[in-house]
Amino acid sequence: MILALLAGPLALAQDGPAAPPPTQPQATPPPAVEPPAPSLTLRRIGSVAQPSAEIAGYDPLGRRAYIAGGAFVAEIDLRRPGYPGWVRQFDLSEAAGFPSVEVDREHAAEVTHVAVDPSGRNFAVASVCPRDFAAREGAVVFFHMPTGVMLKSLKVGFNPDSLAFTPDGSTLIVANEGRPALRPDGGVVDPPGGLSIIELSGLPDVETLVRQLGADRVMTIDLDGPVVEQALAAGAAGPRIHPAAKDNPALDLEPESLAINGDRVYVTLQENNAIAVFDLPSRKWVRIAGLGSIEQTIDASDFDGGIKIAQKVRGLPMPDQIAAFTAAGRTYLVTADEGDDRGDSNDRSAPRGDRARVRDLARWNKMSPKLMSTADLSDPVIGRLQVSVFDGDTDGDGLIDVPTMFGTRSLSVWDAETLQRVGDTGSAFEQMMADRDKEHFNAERVGSEEPPVFQFDARSPERGPEPEGIAIGQVAGRTFAFVSLERPGAIVAVDLTDPANPRPIELAAAAASGDVGPEGILFVPAEQSAASEAMLLVCSENTGTLSVYRIITR
Repeated sequence: MILALLAGPLALAQDGPAAPPPTQPQATPPPAVEPPAPSLTLRRIGSVAQPSAEIAGYDPLGRRAYIAGGAFVAEIDLRRPGYPGWVRQFDLSEAAGFPSVEVDREHAAEVTHVAVDPSGRNFAVASVCPRDFAAREGAVVFFHMPTGVMLKSLKVGFNPDSLAFTPDGSTLIVANEGRPALRPDGGVVDPPGGLSIIELSGLPDVETLVRQLGADRVMTIDLDGPVVEQALAAGAAGPRIHPAAKDNPALDLEPESLAINGDRVYVTLQENNAIAVFDLPSRKWVRIAGLGSIEQTIDASDFDGGIKIAQKVRGLPMPDQIAAFTAAGRTYLVTADEGDDRGDSNDRSAPRGDRARVRDLARWNKMSPKLMSTADLSDPVIGRLQVSVFDGDTDGDGLIDVPTMFGTRSLSVWDAETLQRVGDTGSAFEQMMADRDKEHFNAERVGSEEPPVFQFDARSPERGPEPEGIAIGQVAGRTFAFVSLERPGAIVAVDLTDPANPRPIELAAAAASGDVGPEGILFVPAEQSAASEAMLLVCSENTGTLSVYRIITR
């Protein structure tokens, strides 16, 4: 029956003013027993382009990748990893009941994430967000990988941004960002953020899934209630809340990325500089922890005449992607601390804009007299650095005492039980770019010319290299994090064998190879690779490329 069903079109089942965070206390993990350190090299062996590429899912049985970008999912053949081949493209915007991309590319629905069922049932899923994301719920679309037939479309929460299966495939978890949007009358629409839990147990194959998967298997849990009240009561130690949202702070919480470990789901709240913890058995939020701030040494200016990693600046981690790993019997979280803002504070089209340059805060008399008299706020130092307009007010008088930037330009390691920071890579990412790919140091792509043209150092006052994507893998007996640096493009391997001492050991200059804006990154272990060796799949949004990297150890 299922073969006949999948041979032709299938009708879809459509179902319906905050104080600055404190510096995080440091926790000391138990010492790790380390095997000999390997020499690790990342070698780009193949690439294929499509209109857009942001996130990758991988089918180890079919040796195929599924790439989310724009309103589509592209299927890529990886049976010869050095020669990835474009197979076909699925338009999921119509499948989810949203406007077709052919009508208006600029305002079409967006596929935000894709994942492959880990239990071998031959289907994959993609989250789809409508253009009116703040007023209309998103959807998750199920599709049959061998035929490309759309199987189901289920409504989830507002602005689904990422999703992941539990390892056994029994549950699909969707992070609904719930970001605000501006109404035509100038007001703000701010939907709730949270998780949608889709129960997939008892569905052993695609045929059963088509018959039995419906809205009754979807539970959407908003991020609100006692756990939010408790977190907010912590004041500066809690999540970062925009002052404009003080009357309903729960709506300001925006889930971004998630990692699953056992019965717990760890969710980054990027704009809120926090991690939320969700308990799967009870279907309840159990904790929200603010991530504090950390002082980093950075290159803070594009007017300083070149590479000068010399300014000490306090930053909020504000992580994008998150992953979990285990060392010496303890579970740790690792985050790519990109940082994010909600737009220029003077831009009326940016709901809850929170960004300004240091020099502008000084010009607006928004800085404390002490800071104005003691700090060098000139453009070659920190004057052009983009900072928060309300974080860093240590005495609550409405004036900034400590300029606080978005992101820390680093990778952080956190104890999963205490959510205390145990390790951080500091300024290593910027220093590695300076040492190994100086031409693209904190560079910005200019225009759309091919080959790409870059403006050197342009991103130094604006989050620098922007670590965004993260993947964990075991190689040669050690645990590594592989991190994508979005601006303009590099991949870094970080040795996590000692969680308190994350060591970046290799950098692959993606931009120098033609891949600009890497975001999603996925680790493929050797036993799942057609080449019988570990690989990385890297999606670069700016150039629309999926690139394959060999992980070579000696």
